[in-house]
Amino acid sequence: MSNSISHLIADYRNSAAAHGAATEVGDHKNANKHHDRLTQELLQLRTSGSAGDQALLGLLNDENSWVRLWAASHLLRVYEDQARRTLEMLSNGPGILAFDAQMVLSEWGKGTLKTP
Repeated sequence: MSNSISHLIADYRNSAAAHGAATEVGDHKNANKHHDRLTQELLQLRTSGSAGDQALLGLLNDENSWVRLWAASHLLRVYEDQARRTLEMLSNGPGILAFDAQMVLSEWGKGTLKTP
């Protein structure tokens, strides 16, 4: 993995974790800020082609559930089986994270999920 992709993945991971933490406490201002960063980092990873997707794939095993949720959501279009398995596991847990995973799976199934 190139140095620039390593840095982008680290930033993506931090933004996903921070977004989740803000979401859990109802801090929509910070959640939105981290979501915007996460989106920009994803767009930069997408310019790296399959190397960016491969780097995201590694996050499906991250210790932070929010990081796994975001990575799986963004990988559905290229690694559907692995991403769906991750989302299905997360959807069986408690709280807002499980609800978010259920919604991602539902919208993906309907064909209405839009990701950069």
